Amino acid sequence: MKNLNQFLPILLLCLSSGLFSQEHLQLPTEERNRSFNVIPGVANESLGSISNTAVAVPRSFNFLNQETLIGSTLYDLQSNAAMSNRLVVDPDGYKAAVWMLAQSFEPAKPDRGTGFNEFIDGSWGEMPTARLE
Repeated sequence: MKNLNQFLPILLLCLSSGLFSQEHLQLPTEERNRSFNVIPGVANESLGSISNTAVAVPRSFNFLNQETLIGSTLYDLQSNAAMSNRLVVDPDGYKAAVWMLAQSFEPAKPDRGTGFNEFIDGSWGEMPTARLE
Protein backbone atom coordinates (compact mmCIF):
# COMPACT_ATOMS: atom_id res chain seq x y z
CA MET A 1 0.00 0.00 0.00
CA LYS A 2 2.88 2.32 0.77
CA ASN A 3 4.32 1.79 -2.74
CA LEU A 4 0.96 2.63 -4.27
CA ASN A 5 0.77 5.85 -2.25
CA GLN A 6 4.18 6.88 -3.57
CA PHE A 7 3.52 5.77 -7.13
CA LEU A 8 0.04 7.30 -7.55
CA PRO A 9 1.06 11.01 -7.20
CA ILE A 10 3.92 10.52 -9.66
CA LEU A 11 1.59 8.84 -12.15
CA LEU A 12 -1.00 11.61 -11.81
CA LEU A 13 1.68 14.28 -12.25
CA CYS A 14 2.95 12.64 -15.46
CA LEU A 15 -0.54 12.28 -16.90
CA SER A 16 -1.58 15.83 -16.04
CA SER A 17 1.60 17.40 -17.46
CA GLY A 18 0.74 15.90 -20.84
CA LEU A 19 -2.60 17.67 -20.80
CA PHE A 20 -1.04 21.10 -20.31
CA SER A 21 1.41 20.70 -23.17
CA GLN A 22 -1.37 20.20 -25.76
CA GLU A 23 -2.35 23.62 -27.13
CA HIS A 24 -3.90 24.49 -30.44
CA LEU A 25 -1.96 26.91 -32.61
CA GLN A 26 -3.77 30.24 -32.73
CA LEU A 27 -3.02 31.98 -36.02
CA PRO A 28 -3.83 35.66 -36.51
CA THR A 29 -6.99 36.31 -38.53
CA GLU A 30 -5.10 37.64 -41.55
CA GLU A 31 -3.06 34.42 -41.70
CA ARG A 32 -6.14 32.19 -41.43
CA ASN A 33 -7.89 34.00 -44.29
CA ARG A 34 -4.83 34.17 -46.53
CA SER A 35 -5.26 32.63 -49.96
CA PHE A 36 -2.58 30.92 -52.02
CA ASN A 37 -2.17 30.56 -55.77
CA VAL A 38 -2.51 27.02 -57.01
CA ILE A 39 0.26 25.88 -59.35
CA PRO A 40 -0.81 23.02 -61.61
CA GLY A 41 1.30 19.91 -61.18
CA VAL A 42 2.74 17.62 -63.82
CA ALA A 43 1.27 14.12 -63.78
CA ASN A 44 3.81 11.30 -63.80
CA GLU A 45 2.40 7.90 -64.71
CA SER A 46 5.57 5.96 -63.84
CA LEU A 47 6.04 6.84 -60.18
CA GLY A 48 8.18 3.77 -59.55
CA SER A 49 10.99 4.73 -61.90
CA ILE A 50 13.29 7.72 -62.17
CA SER A 51 13.53 9.26 -65.58
CA ASN A 52 16.35 11.40 -66.88
CA THR A 53 14.07 13.70 -68.84
CA ALA A 54 13.59 17.37 -68.15
CA VAL A 55 10.24 18.36 -66.70
CA ALA A 56 8.59 21.49 -68.05
CA VAL A 57 8.29 24.04 -65.24
CA PRO A 58 5.49 26.61 -65.54
CA ARG A 59 6.97 30.05 -65.96
CA SER A 60 5.53 33.42 -65.13
CA PHE A 61 4.98 35.92 -67.90
CA ASN A 62 7.82 38.07 -66.61
CA PHE A 63 10.50 35.52 -67.50
CA LEU A 64 12.42 36.15 -70.71
CA ASN A 65 12.65 32.43 -71.62
CA GLN A 66 16.42 32.57 -71.59
CA GLU A 67 16.97 29.43 -69.56
CA THR A 68 19.39 26.92 -71.04
CA LEU A 69 20.19 23.43 -69.81
CA ILE A 70 23.97 23.41 -69.32
CA GLY A 71 24.44 20.18 -67.37
CA SER A 72 22.77 17.52 -65.28
CA THR A 73 23.52 15.49 -62.19
CA LEU A 74 22.06 12.70 -60.09
CA TYR A 75 23.93 13.88 -56.98
CA ASP A 76 21.32 15.11 -54.50
CA LEU A 77 23.45 17.09 -52.01
CA GLN A 78 24.67 20.06 -54.00
CA SER A 79 25.90 22.06 -51.01
CA ASN A 80 28.43 19.40 -49.94
CA ALA A 81 28.91 21.53 -46.79
CA ALA A 82 30.37 24.41 -48.79
CA MET A 83 28.07 26.85 -50.57
CA SER A 84 29.91 29.10 -52.96
CA ASN A 85 29.50 31.09 -56.16
CA ARG A 86 28.78 28.53 -58.84
CA LEU A 87 28.24 30.86 -61.75
CA VAL A 88 30.93 33.30 -62.92
CA VAL A 89 30.15 36.21 -65.23
CA ASP A 90 33.00 38.47 -66.33
CA PRO A 91 32.52 42.01 -67.71
CA ASP A 92 33.68 40.82 -71.15
CA GLY A 93 30.74 38.35 -71.36
CA TYR A 94 32.55 35.16 -70.37
CA LYS A 95 30.35 32.84 -68.27
CA ALA A 96 31.21 29.59 -66.54
CA ALA A 97 29.28 27.28 -64.22
CA VAL A 98 30.32 24.44 -61.89
CA TRP A 99 28.33 21.87 -59.92
CA MET A 100 28.70 18.49 -58.25
CA LEU A 101 28.40 15.96 -61.07
CA ALA A 102 27.40 12.32 -60.66
CA GLN A 103 25.72 10.19 -63.30
CA SER A 104 25.21 6.91 -61.41
CA PHE A 105 22.51 5.85 -58.98
CA GLU A 106 25.00 4.04 -56.72
CA PRO A 107 24.93 5.35 -53.12
CA ALA A 108 28.72 5.75 -52.98
CA LYS A 109 28.71 7.90 -56.15
CA PRO A 110 32.05 6.61 -57.49
CA ASP A 111 31.90 9.05 -60.43
CA ARG A 112 31.24 12.11 -58.26
CA GLY A 113 33.27 15.13 -59.26
CA THR A 114 33.13 18.60 -60.74
CA GLY A 115 30.75 19.40 -63.57
CA PHE A 116 31.90 22.38 -65.65
CA ASN A 117 30.49 24.25 -68.62
CA GLU A 118 31.36 27.60 -70.14
CA PHE A 119 29.72 30.14 -72.43
CA ILE A 120 31.94 30.83 -75.45
CA ASP A 121 31.09 32.63 -78.69
CA GLY A 122 27.43 33.14 -77.79
CA SER A 123 26.51 29.61 -76.69
CA TRP A 124 27.10 27.13 -73.90
CA GLY A 125 29.32 24.11 -74.50
CA GLU A 126 28.09 20.52 -74.68
CA MET A 127 26.68 19.07 -71.47
CA PRO A 128 29.47 17.18 -69.69
CA THR A 129 29.01 13.46 -69.12
CA ALA A 130 32.17 12.88 -67.06
CA ARG A 131 33.72 14.75 -64.16
CA LEU A 132 36.39 17.37 -64.73
CA GLU A 133 39.07 15.68 -62.58
